[in-house]
Amino acid sequence: METYLLVAIALAVVFLVNHKTSPKVPSTIPRLQDSSPFLPFKLYWRYLTDCRRLFLEAYQEFTKDGKTCVLPSMGFKDEIHLAHHHTQWAASQPDGVLSPFEGFREIDKGDWNSGHASYIQDPWQSVVIKKEMGRFLEILASDVDDELKTAVPEYVKPGPNDEVDVYESVKWIVAQVSSRFTVGLSLCRDKTYLKDTLEFADLFILNSGLLIYTPSLLKPLVGFFITLPTRYNRWKIQKHIQTLYEERTKRLLNPELYDKSEEPTDNLQMMMKYAIDKHRDQVTLSQISNRLCLANLASFHQTAVATSNVLINIAASNAEFNTIEVIRKEMADVLGENGVFDKASVSKMVQTDSVLRESMRTHGFGNRAMIRKVVSPGGLKTPDGQTLPNGSTMSILSYPVHNDPTIYEHPEKFHPFRFSQMRSEGNGANLSFVSTSPTYLPFGHGKHACPGRFLVDFEMKMILHHVLKEYDIELLPEHNGVRPESHWITEAVMPPVGVKLRFKKRVLA
Repeated sequence: METYLLVAIALAVVFLVNHKTSPKVPSTIPRLQDSSPFLPFKLYWRYLTDCRRLFLEAYQEFTKDGKTCVLPSMGFKDEIHLAHHHTQWAASQPDGVLSPFEGFREIDKGDWNSGHASYIQDPWQSVVIKKEMGRFLEILASDVDDELKTAVPEYVKPGPNDEVDVYESVKWIVAQVSSRFTVGLSLCRDKTYLKDTLEFADLFILNSGLLIYTPSLLKPLVGFFITLPTRYNRWKIQKHIQTLYEERTKRLLNPELYDKSEEPTDNLQMMMKYAIDKHRDQVTLSQISNRLCLANLASFHQTAVATSNVLINIAASNAEFNTIEVIRKEMADVLGENGVFDKASVSKMVQTDSVLRESMRTHGFGNRAMIRKVVSPGGLKTPDGQTLPNGSTMSILSYPVHNDPTIYEHPEKFHPFRFSQMRSEGNGANLSFVSTSPTYLPFGHGKHACPGRFLVDFEMKMILHHVLKEYDIELLPEHNGVRPESHWITEAVMPPVGVKLRFKKRVLA
């Protein structure tokens, strides 16, 4: 009893300190109300324990009708939520007015996690992907396809009754395959390197959560101590890439001594080349390694979550929609005998594309999008006339939009071919997996939409190709044909922990 009392007192103190020191939101912006005398704390408690219904209520009462509102957020702070009708308006604001970088810095606490605030404030590693991906995508796709031939049999090892822990297997597959893209063949199969990169992602997320709830006065002290394991992890990753870094540096500084046709095409090479050309003061081993860690974080964690969810959704929907055979047939028809993944073939996988898009709609990791911090000294006025003060954070509630029956028919149901049917019916909207809109926001929207989504498109389709070519997948009998529920952790949603699917090896004629 004493322990619970101490925890309650600690939470109350943190709530009061953080709530009082966070930027003040104008009282003119509406909030959810009830008769409770402890309304602010009650709403924050709901954010911690029942965020899904909190978001849905705010949507129904305010944002669905185009009204801006305020809700509790991480760290017992207030956050402003715009209506999805204003997505394009928010996306069009200059970075000097609404900053996505400062918004993510607020959430990720990158000053402590990544080694320096500049890695978040000026994330040029993302610019590299956006600028260079188009040129190298098909070469990289060939490498990723090749890597899956090794990774899938390595990490999909059915145990008793052909059971496989989905997320545990997928996170290692994604780590190896993504590393083929980020650091090349020499490191992507090094399990010590993969373990260290996966640990960095886990520590980064854990530290972010702890630091968000740490009062500002204590952040320097707490941040220093709780990120000690992260700093050690970053140092280990730096040691892993040191030899590659030294070889690449010689090649890039003395290009006349090397055959250009043998130049590596991985992300590390792109980053180093870009840094030497554009950021000569940011080319040390530690600087490149720290940015690589952030690139890995982006390509590992959410891709593993999304791929795990789509496998579970395919297994759960197969009895009703024959999902597996539809995907197999489409891939066989598109790829033909050569099995070559390129832009043209991937774009023709309309049914598979629909499965991925629907899975991201129903089971996204984040449930709000367009996270921005107001950095304009005078604040900013929204289309509905509300003032966003300098220093405040805003976003758009995406989960309620994705589950609005006026936008998506029977939104609670996973319909694998929802979007392919809409495309066949002549819907003019771009409904591909990578396209974004105010009513589809897993990747954000506008100029700062996730730049890696095009690689994720290739990667997830190739993973499905290799898994479904080798295995029949199905839910375990204990699930009675019903998809096991995902877990909400405040506003983030994870695949059900430890859920297993049956992977039955196919016997091919």
